[in-house]
Amino acid sequence: MTIVKTSGDTHFLKYLTSFFSSENIIIIKRSLNPDEISEDLLKNLALTYGVGNVKKIMNEYIRKRGGLFPVIIDDMALVQHFRLFTTKKVRLAMAISKEGIEVKNEEKSVKAHLFFLIVSPKKRPDLYLRIMSAIRSMLKDKNFTEDLINNTDKKAVWELVEQKNVVIPDYVVAGDIMVHPKIVINDTDNLESAIDLFVKTRWLCIPVVDKDGDLVGEVTIQELMNVCLPRYILWMDEISPVLNFESFMNLLYNEGHTWLDEIMIRDMAVIQMNDPAIKAGIEMTKLAANHAYVLNDKRLVGIIPIQQFIDKVLRE
Repeated sequence: MTIVKTSGDTHFLKYLTSFFSSENIIIIKRSLNPDEISEDLLKNLALTYGVGNVKKIMNEYIRKRGGLFPVIIDDMALVQHFRLFTTKKVRLAMAISKEGIEVKNEEKSVKAHLFFLIVSPKKRPDLYLRIMSAIRSMLKDKNFTEDLINNTDKKAVWELVEQKNVVIPDYVVAGDIMVHPKIVINDTDNLESAIDLFVKTRWLCIPVVDKDGDLVGEVTIQELMNVCLPRYILWMDEISPVLNFESFMNLLYNEGHTWLDEIMIRDMAVIQMNDPAIKAGIEMTKLAANHAYVLNDKRLVGIIPIQQFIDKVLRE
């Protein structure tokens, strides 16, 4: 087995199949919900590797998080992760359901067919994220995924993954933890369009792109407030001249004739999708920003909100 030396590791194995065996695969032949599958897979790892007390692990997780919330990958796979003080190594188990596993989150409802459960050392968030990156990479091959789902022999499933040679990356990149931008605005739009989007979406900032999808700036609620309430107003001891929002009237009058180029911000936290993910945290901290934009060259491909960054690194 190939060994990859990494900072702080006593060892870290190179291939995904290094972290589980065919005995850690369950073929589901009856209807189970995600919580039941999580418990079954955790019991499997506890029996095989002694990762800890299953009931205690699950109850503590649910107490802190309010429930089990598996990550959905490409609407076909679920990943549940537990960070434990009781293990020094990453362990993996998986379940396959041809019938499908129904799960809902705040955004959508899906019927997944693969379920991965990962346990990892509490103090090593990078190990879990690297395993997740490898799983995402493996599932991009839809034909391979179908072969897994339609296989009813757990040894054959493990051999399929082994033959795939799914490599664990040396570090996590920005593309592994970003979310896809849901709302953008074009640089040829005006301020009226931006305000309408702020009101509709309740977002605090919106990326501005050109006709090619290249990021050129962002427009923010804070910048709108700066336009409406310039600094000389903030320095006034007497606010009676603006009691009736007089400072907003000029903006309202001109919003249809004010172009985003006049008010958008260009100094943003920006990284490339193949940059190390930690760079997002560095850039956000430098600029006191609450998100970083992820680019493929100049084209906007993702966003890493600071909450997403913290959740991935410290809790998920």
